[in-house]
Amino acid sequence: MTRRKWGQVLIGAGILAGGGYWLAHHSSHHPGTSNWRVPVLFIPGYNGNRFSLGPMIRRFVRHGWGAQVATVWLDQGRITRVQGELTTSDLIQVLFVQNRGPVEVQVPGLRVLLRTLYQLGRKEVKVVAHSMGGVALLHYLVTHDVHQEPAIKQAVTIAAPFNDTDPGKTDWAHIEDYALTSTGPTHQTPRYRHLHRNKVAIPATTRFLNVYGELHAHTDGSVGVNSVRALRHLVAASRYQEHRFTGVGAQHSLLHQNAAVDRLVATFLGRRGLSGKD
Repeated sequence: MTRRKWGQVLIGAGILAGGGYWLAHHSSHHPGTSNWRVPVLFIPGYNGNRFSLGPMIRRFVRHGWGAQVATVWLDQGRITRVQGELTTSDLIQVLFVQNRGPVEVQVPGLRVLLRTLYQLGRKEVKVVAHSMGGVALLHYLVTHDVHQEPAIKQAVTIAAPFNDTDPGKTDWAHIEDYALTSTGPTHQTPRYRHLHRNKVAIPATTRFLNVYGELHAHTDGSVGVNSVRALRHLVAASRYQEHRFTGVGAQHSLLHQNAAVDRLVATFLGRRGLSGKD
């Protein structure tokens, strides 16, 4: 698929202006009292669908850590469908119509969603993103518009390959895992160089939790540990923490099905007095 230049992914002001009204008046559910002060977005990775982060959201709900208020479908720079209600701050599942598209296809959709939330009065959000979704989030953050888009106060990235050439298109026989030094990766992919050049634009108020798994040979079975941990060289140390998981539940597609990851994520996002059994 031909990749669009970054200058071509900006959304027209007229489309954005109508987005808030559309979302506020096209919902099928009426959730109760909010469990969160701000919306929490769950962004899937390559080829993601309802069954990617949906089970994690359902476990959050079961434990009393929130209520799912909406599912939103994005297609490049458009919101194509909303199931639920966005006027209540709680858990929101994000899905991409072109779920096998490159990062450049996902970022415009994230932007229109976040600008629409801003128009609805949401000045802050929190994000949980898996794999390629985490890479898309970082690309969004280096172009974040503080005047039209909510601040992302906390961002959880799970198994996101920041220093891969083409996230989601991994050649399983050749997982990219360039060594990390005190100053960064020994080799930077073009995508990582873009993030590194523009890292100053990442909001200084965003705190990061970077979760990764390690099974063997510095990988989680799909992406390299060093590619995931390369995020530490894009954000300030004071705003960054990472957590390593091992064992069967550390496999790339099982990390977001891991009860220990659930609890870590919920705690980082600010849930206090967590209840429920794993």
